[in-house]
Amino acid sequence: MYVTIGDLRPMRDGAWVLMAGCNWKCPYCFERDILDKDLCKKNSKCKVVHVQELVEAILKSGAKLVKIDGGEPTVQDRELEMMCQYLKSQNVGVQLCTNGSRPEIVGDLLTKGLVDWVTVDVKAPLDNEELYKRMTGGKGSPQPVRETIDIARDKAQVFEINYPVIPGENDKKEYLTKLAKDLYYCGVFTVRGFDKRRPIVSDEWYKTKQVIPHAKLKELAVAARDAFNSVDTVRFISHEGEEEV
Repeated sequence: MYVTIGDLRPMRDGAWVLMAGCNWKCPYCFERDILDKDLCKKNSKCKVVHVQELVEAILKSGAKLVKIDGGEPTVQDRELEMMCQYLKSQNVGVQLCTNGSRPEIVGDLLTKGLVDWVTVDVKAPLDNEELYKRMTGGKGSPQPVRETIDIARDKAQVFEINYPVIPGENDKKEYLTKLAKDLYYCGVFTVRGFDKRRPIVSDEWYKTKQVIPHAKLKELAVAARDAFNSVDTVRFISHEGEEEV
């Protein structure tokens, strides 16, 4: 059995694995060159490896936490579960980053104790179907995302929301306020700024967007923090770095 991955990147506290393939087509995605699993096999950035081989490389690196990202990891649900099983059997922590489109997969992994930390990428307020469609290239809906959030909030050791801020799309302060009030509680809420200097596929859409200023992101993060009923940590990440508010 094989799994297509982006790469195994070292982090301060572990390793970062990017799994290829995605069921959405978000036009601002920084990893668009791995979204098509079949095309990724022809990309020098990607590798096709046996799950056990990948886990052995992770264990050799000494990682105590593995962040599984993509793409959308739950698209390769069988390989994802195998990898999590191997990692947990070796007492390695697992952070799953997901777009929230497959709550049944996330729920199953959590029920089996195979994931510790769940990060759900939320693109817009969960009551804004039209904006969610636009933010996901016409593919996504907020309904399964809400289900994933409910499951993760109940079962994950750490529950995080990541909100990617795209200028002119979902960057209104009222969007952050509405989302925070709707969520009411969150372990970690991360406001992540659009940064066109990261490696991306160049096209007209990117040319019209600008890097969001540090101060603007801080303003949005503070608005979200103040709107939550309960939240442990609110932070924002800009091209200047990361800051907690």
